[in-house]
Amino acid sequence: MKLKLSIVLSFAILFLLFSCSGCSNKKKAKQAQEENQEFITQPSMEVNASDTSTVLQLSTAFLEKLKGKDIDGAMSMLYYLKGGDSIVALPSDLAKKEKAALSSFPIYGFRIDNLKFYKETDSQVKYSLLIQDPKEVKNPAVIGGLFRPVRRNGQWYLTLADSKTDSVQSEIGR
Repeated sequence: MKLKLSIVLSFAILFLLFSCSGCSNKKKAKQAQEENQEFITQPSMEVNASDTSTVLQLSTAFLEKLKGKDIDGAMSMLYYLKGGDSIVALPSDLAKKEKAALSSFPIYGFRIDNLKFYKETDSQVKYSLLIQDPKEVKNPAVIGGLFRPVRRNGQWYLTLADSKTDSVQSEIGR
């Protein structure tokens, strides 16, 4: 059992290096969720309930696919913001690394912690993944991740948020 736990935790660290924004525990995640249920908008970007609903639906669909072990289905939902202006399929080298990281451990649950809109190429969805079975572990491990939804021609796309995939630096939180 200790070996299995060590393997799971090793993969969790690998996942953090490729695509996550950091680790948190349940209490911190809940506090962050309560504190960060905010919507930041820039005057040049108009958002409405439909935008919110669409981004939350995309994010939830991706996370459901991960939980259901449909890694290929989840990967098919990810895009890349090329040069800060065009949306393209996730480049194969990045897709391969992301797929390896997402395939490394089971997901027992997830939560969307917050959603922020700033501008069409700079929005974010923070989420938490439960990576240990709560039926087997008293305090299961939770890791956090981040999407950077991008709106192009009125359509929303999920892009990853990490140093390898960010082609536009985020201004949220500055």
